[in-house]
Amino acid sequence: MYTYFMNDYIKEKLTSIRNEMNHIWSAMFLLGGSSLAILFNNPSFVNYILSLAGLVFSVLFLNAYFIRRAEIMKYLKNLRRT
Repeated sequence: MYTYFMNDYIKEKLTSIRNEMNHIWSAMFLLGGSSLAILFNNPSFVNYILSLAGLVFSVLFLNAYFIRRAEIMKYLKNLRRT
């Protein structure tokens, strides 16, 4: 009985994390693409700074994506074990 509820909890957690990963992935591409468009569209000092900030945040989103991926792998290993 306990294992059944744990499996449901893990499946719900996996769904939640996967949804969050989709949002992070979309935000990363939107921010990275926008930063590159700003950089190449009208090069100026302010645009370089904004583009650099956008690319840094894009890399941070990429890091968050892979942290969530590692969390999913941990939950999948736990789900396979039970």
